[in-house]
Amino acid sequence: MSVLALDSDTGQPVRGAALYVTDRNGRRTIVTPTSITVPAGEVTITASDAPGGYRYEGSLFRSGLVEPGKISSFTFQLRRKPVGGGSINAVARNRVTGAPLRGAAFTVETCTGDFMDTVFTGADGIAPLTGLPAGCYSVTETGTPTGFVDEADTRRTTVANGRTATVTVYDLPTHYRVVRDPTHRVPVRSIPTGRGE
Repeated sequence: MSVLALDSDTGQPVRGAALYVTDRNGRRTIVTPTSITVPAGEVTITASDAPGGYRYEGSLFRSGLVEPGKISSFTFQLRRKPVGGGSINAVARNRVTGAPLRGAAFTVETCTGDFMDTVFTGADGIAPLTGLPAGCYSVTETGTPTGFVDEADTRRTTVANGRTATVTVYDLPTHYRVVRDPTHRVPVRSIPTGRGE
């Protein structure tokens, strides 16, 4: 299987685009350009981190059938980010521990609905998007790390030239249980009615 990332303006290959490959043996990370051997059958490739100065363009997913003895090719498009403007840091954290979450995906659009980019958090839990013109933007978490549930809320923020706006979400672990202990309840002594009683 061959995987390439191409500059959408020049058509030239771009090195360093990170992607996830999932086949019947599990999931692993690859970096473009690459050729790897996978077992015959269904394979899915998901965009992860774009190299510095680039953003993914178009669909972030590819899937197909790999046949025995044949080479299947998959291509992703990248576009250079504009220089200047302001930026957004989309941040994902564990709601229980506060720890940063790697691999969360955020989609950024203008407040009028124009798609700008999809970015992914790194080990620090931050997904930066730079070179944005000043204005209003909506940020939505569109993918969570394995084992977490997203907040499913869209946040709005304003970007100013030379400034960074930060949007933080707190994802809940899927297996987290709230333990209730009735022995530590606080008794209610009175409830104000607002009628002077």
